[in-house]
Amino acid sequence: MRTCRLAATLVILAAIAGAANAQPSFNVKTFGATGNGTTDDYQAFHLAVVAASVKGGEIMVPVGTYLLGTRLAITSPGVTLVGEGPGASILLTNQPTGDVVAFGNVAGAYNYCGGMRGLGIRSNVTRTGGAAVTVDGCAQGQFQNLSLQTTGGDGIRLCPASGGTGLCSVLYFSDIAITISGAFNGILSQGGNDRYFRAVHMGEAPGFVNAAGSRGINLQYSGGDWFTDITCAQFEYGVLMNPGSGQGVTWLHMINVLADQSIQGFRIASSPGGWIFGLTIQAPWATSPTTPNGRGIYIGSGSGILIENPRLLNNGGHGIEIAGGTSIKIVGGLITQSSLASPGNYDGINVNSGASNFQIVGVTAGCGGLCNNPPFQRYGINIGFGSDNFLVQGNDFTGNLVDGVLVAPGASATRRFIGNLPYNATLERASSP
Repeated sequence: MRTCRLAATLVILAAIAGAANAQPSFNVKTFGATGNGTTDDYQAFHLAVVAASVKGGEIMVPVGTYLLGTRLAITSPGVTLVGEGPGASILLTNQPTGDVVAFGNVAGAYNYCGGMRGLGIRSNVTRTGGAAVTVDGCAQGQFQNLSLQTTGGDGIRLCPASGGTGLCSVLYFSDIAITISGAFNGILSQGGNDRYFRAVHMGEAPGFVNAAGSRGINLQYSGGDWFTDITCAQFEYGVLMNPGSGQGVTWLHMINVLADQSIQGFRIASSPGGWIFGLTIQAPWATSPTTPNGRGIYIGSGSGILIENPRLLNNGGHGIEIAGGTSIKIVGGLITQSSLASPGNYDGINVNSGASNFQIVGVTAGCGGLCNNPPFQRYGINIGFGSDNFLVQGNDFTGNLVDGVLVAPGASATRRFIGNLPYNATLERASSP
């Protein structure tokens, strides 16, 4: 009996301690929000944010549509917006530009961003700028179960003001749907590092398919970010890495990122003065429309780029084009039915003249018995004049329209072409040690 009383006492004490440490909760309707979709509820949200900013806390957003006529800025630690689902609790903006919700304080950056979950963000006007959600000047935030459809503007934007010097790191984004309308970005990173994106679907709205200037993931400045199980559908660029002068994309990890029906699935190319290095891209998927500009993966610059097991099917132009860069490795995977825009004019893998320092190992670039239709891609691999310092080993280049391999003359002492199909005695002998 004494043991039972002791156990009960411990349970009560634990409950009291838990209650004492519980994060406070604030309901926007307590502060006057209507959720009727026509009355401006910004002031009620602002008051709830002020109340929650004292010690941090959750701001509850019940079922309804809440019009926000002003940017909702959360500039204190630990404030989280919580809805009842992205189709039930909706934040509606009537502003054509500017952010809908912004987390962080560039002037006084802080840890414990807080975040959002279970919310939708919409617009009742056509937007020409801004983002649904911006983070700049805070770290350690969580953003989950969101639907962002603002008829213009970016979906998620990171470090737009502070760039590489700002704090927008250790952030977690998961289970998010983003719909873009026009020349905007699903996810735009302009600074920061160590962010984790999982289970995100991004696509263009009807009427904006493959719009010029549209990007699913746009990395202008990024360090140590992770993208897992992501879809980028029907953009100009599914994934764009194009750091400008003084910007870099480094130590990136992508796993199961699908760039579906985008004109270029993955484009990796810095502007002058920018840098790219240390990329690991595993099991990417890319298809493109029937256009000569279609590419599964385009590499124009960078160093230390590893692409493992790509699945590049039905691209308008080349499956992979290596136009520049150094220390590039492509390992495994399937590249088939490239050159859909013009059969016989584009290759599974095309290495431009003068591009060197690459390895291609264990790739199937051709039909390999998998095509239901006649092959379209010209060569499995086409290496241009002056491309040296490479290893091409153990690949299957059978089942292409013209031939498996075309290798222009070069410095054979720095070339290794070993154990590939179809067997090419001349290349094998020329590349023997």
